[in-house]
Amino acid sequence: MELRIKTGTVQVPIIRDGEETGKLELNPRDVTFAEAFFDLVDRYRQLIADYAEQEKALTAEDARGLFKLLSNISATLRESIDRLFGQGTADAAFGQANDPVAFEQFFDGIGQVLEELRVDAVAPYLEEGDVLDEPSDGAISD
Repeated sequence: MELRIKTGTVQVPIIRDGEETGKLELNPRDVTFAEAFFDLVDRYRQLIADYAEQEKALTAEDARGLFKLLSNISATLRESIDRLFGQGTADAAFGQANDPVAFEQFFDGIGQVLEELRVDAVAPYLEEGDVLDEPSDGAISD
């Protein structure tokens, strides 16, 4: 006798510069995961907003301050990503780079994955001719 449970966990390959560097394991049906992910997205948005404000205050001569600020943001995001998705996820996704554009791609990519999983999960329950809202481009927006 055995008990079988399907948790809804999926593995999503991480492709960095054309090469698979790891897998994300996530359960889009897990309320705790969803809450933690959206908390992380909110944290990301706040960090970017704080950066934009602080950037205005820095002079051209203080470019080093901008890099230090971006470095701190990167460290915070990497730590948060590893806490949510598992140790080593940030390295798999970004290598050793602390690239703001790569962080944006990460969050947009997760948004696309969650959207696709939502559509796939609902599809069996739709009647012929029914359609969901148009899928987004995966970008995380307000």
